[in-house]
Amino acid sequence: MSLDHARAFINTMTSDDVFRDCIMVVNGLNGRFSAASGAGFDFTETEPLPLYML
Repeated sequence: MSLDHARAFINTMTSDDVFRDCIMVVNGLNGRFSAASGAGFDFTETEPLPLYML
């Protein structure tokens, strides 16, 4: 679980439309975290929060 993974996930979500669409079709927050983890992004629910405050 890492802030770097959370940062990379956010960057990918904002820059890769296909990836974002694949994540967003998954139902529920837990499902989306599982999909993100399956794509190689390992972070907890709270780790991306500081990144949104930058």
